Amino acid sequence: MEIKITESRPASPLNIELMFSTIEAITGTTKKEILSSSRKRKCVVARTYCAILLRDMFKMTFVEAGQMLNRNHASIIHALKAHKTDMKHDPTYSWRFKEVVSIMGLNHYTPLPYEDITRRISENMRRTSVIKVSDK
Repeated sequence: MEIKITESRPASPLNIELMFSTIEAITGTTKKEILSSSRKRKCVVARTYCAILLRDMFKMTFVEAGQMLNRNHASIIHALKAHKTDMKHDPTYSWRFKEVVSIMGLNHYTPLPYEDITRRISENMRRTSVIKVSDK
């Protein structure tokens, strides 16, 4: 089951630093490691948590979230897909993400079906004209 954050916060430097600090406390991955090009699992997981929070909590676009994490928009899209799978199949990943969200004071979860996520991604891509998605 996918978890959707229903609250949002302004993307102020203080809130962004709170996100990085919280993720570091839960995963043991520093901000420097998160922003690096490392493909170690702990860095990828922490980066994915950041991508989800930047999109859902701070309401950033794929491009904005990618720039914040030294990645491109496609990396953020991939992170969203990986997050769905990991939340469903990896209890440790799921527990840690819930801890991050809880520590940040976002305790309200509502399930969001996978079909809704893919529809929203497709609509966003069409709207931003980053990638053309055809209807089949």
